[in-house]
Amino acid sequence: MPCVESSSRRSSISAWTNGQAIIGTGSPFPPVLTNGVYRRVDQTNNAYVFPGIGLGALAVLARRISDGMFMAAARAVAEASPTRLDPTANLLPPVSELREVSYRVAVAVAAQAVSRR
Repeated sequence: MPCVESSSRRSSISAWTNGQAIIGTGSPFPPVLTNGVYRRVDQTNNAYVFPGIGLGALAVLARRISDGMFMAAARAVAEASPTRLDPTANLLPPVSELREVSYRVAVAVAAQAVSRR
């Protein structure tokens, strides 16, 4: 199990940094108590970008995926960050919002692809 093989735990990192670190893991972890509040642990993986990159590229019949399209995808995920409205929120939206994030990524990727034709 990947969590067992982790070199450090979210709770350890949070304690080492007095709750100031922005932490993303590749494996799922349960919420951690930080400064008296249980916080969801962000699972940073490809699910936030690749479905939208593929959909956006297919929608406009892009022949290749450019660096600009990857940057557009990254910006779209950043714009969906809950921290834009609440600096104490998690960096990434919850997995339950992946469909909406994928749509935003697809629109951004498609627009970038079309702008470079």
